[in-house]
Amino acid sequence: MTSSREAGIRGFDLPAARLADVRQPLDRLRLLICESEDAVRQALVDGLLVLNVEVICANDGARALLNVGRRDPDIVLIAADLPPIGAASVIKAVREISDRHIIVGAGSGQLELASCAVEAGADRVVGRPYAVEELRAILLDFRSSADLDAVPLQVGLLKVDPLAYEVSFGDYIVPMPVRELEVLLYLINHRDRFVTAHELHDALWAADKLSPKSNSAAVAVSRLRSRFAQYNPDMIKTIRRRGYRFYPPQLASDPSASRVPAPGRTGLGAQG
Repeated sequence: MTSSREAGIRGFDLPAARLADVRQPLDRLRLLICESEDAVRQALVDGLLVLNVEVICANDGARALLNVGRRDPDIVLIAADLPPIGAASVIKAVREISDRHIIVGAGSGQLELASCAVEAGADRVVGRPYAVEELRAILLDFRSSADLDAVPLQVGLLKVDPLAYEVSFGDYIVPMPVRELEVLLYLINHRDRFVTAHELHDALWAADKLSPKSNSAAVAVSRLRSRFAQYNPDMIKTIRRRGYRFYPPQLASDPSASRVPAPGRTGLGAQG
């Protein structure tokens, strides 16, 4: 008899970052570059030739979304001011159904655009004009990016496997982007106390050089709570002026009451 977990895995693609488990070592990473300037796109393509990377390009938001659906890239690199709708709108559309890794390139004077992109679901921000060496390092480190401990973590019904970038609750896989996974792990590892939004920001967003007043941490926690609402709505609690605290989830008195059908494929090109 097929378990509900096996059915769920067959029904949707695991996070693209699970390359170590589902891809052969010589398989190529797929990188989608969303950039309106021809010279910038070509420089990135040339600079990444030394890596085993398949580069896909889009010069506007519509083509970016089309390529996400058709080509299913592992990583999306998107300019903060991508015409005509901007990076945040593209990222929001992708994030509604996908957990692929998204990087935003922001130049001088684009801090607000970068903040909006992060709040929409981007995983990290890099400087633009791009430093090819920095992007090479990100791609090479993709299998273990975010500096997460590779040991699977089990807390009650919740299991987090950082190496596979996989989160499950009981029998069900809960898809989520890397940054939310980082937030979840941080809260779990500090579950003996409340964690403030400022602390989360310093721990996970400081390298992105976003404003300390950015509400990215609050947005990420809110999204996490929404993802687990159908399984355990009380797993992450918020206390005003104190912060957030993780409470190990316990099995509800009627487990079937909180269960929903296993999720479908995450790709934009999925069939209903």
